Amino acid sequence: MKFKGIRRDGNHPGVIIEFTPEEKVAPAMQDAVIVYEKYKDKEHVWVRDVKITSLSFTKKGNPLVDLYAHNVYTAEGTVSLHRRSLKSGSLLAPHNHTFNIMFEDCLDVIGQPDLRVLEFELR
Repeated sequence: MKFKGIRRDGNHPGVIIEFTPEEKVAPAMQDAVIVYEKYKDKEHVWVRDVKITSLSFTKKGNPLVDLYAHNVYTAEGTVSLHRRSLKSGSLLAPHNHTFNIMFEDCLDVIGQPDLRVLEFELR
């Protein structure tokens, strides 16, 4: 489940507020880094300071459940990764990387907006 919040005003209370396309890049990066082979089962990694140099998106089809965006996004930029070793528990120095990521809107198992990473490259 990845969304910005729940609307609380009198017009449409309880309606989900989606992230903008730019705001969707950081949660997608966090999902991609968690399963990235270099860090998987070795370190906890947090994504910080995502700077997007290019972002494009194309509509994939009809809006999901007629409510949520249904797009494919491609982004490039730089990111700072903060890491903690699983073996020693110590914090490691943050590293800056450039990235390419492609992800799409989808729904999770309970029908809420989510993101699915299709391609990911970290340099």
